Amino acid sequence: MTIDTDISHVTKPGANLFRELGFSAEEAKLLQAASRKQINDMQQLKEQLKVNQETLPLSAGSSTAASFSNAGSISSSATHPYPINKPDIPFPGRRK
Repeated sequence: MTIDTDISHVTKPGANLFRELGFSAEEAKLLQAASRKQINDMQQLKEQLKVNQETLPLSAGSSTAASFSNAGSISSSATHPYPINKPDIPFPGRRK
């Protein structure tokens, strides 16, 4: 048995991939805009994390430093918006 590994189609730069996949022109435009926004947001987040990592290194004595216990769970002195390992306390998205 042989597997076809030849490239049969390449989307040109600037073309709307979603339109080529068969979405309507209007939906393809919305999907492409959402995709580009998500890519841009991710790039900005990565850049922000890179800058923060370079300028604010965490030390063992830092108030936000996390450590691993022998059990493998994360412990931290930082205050979390939702308590960790507290199944009795509800938070958004958790079903009872």
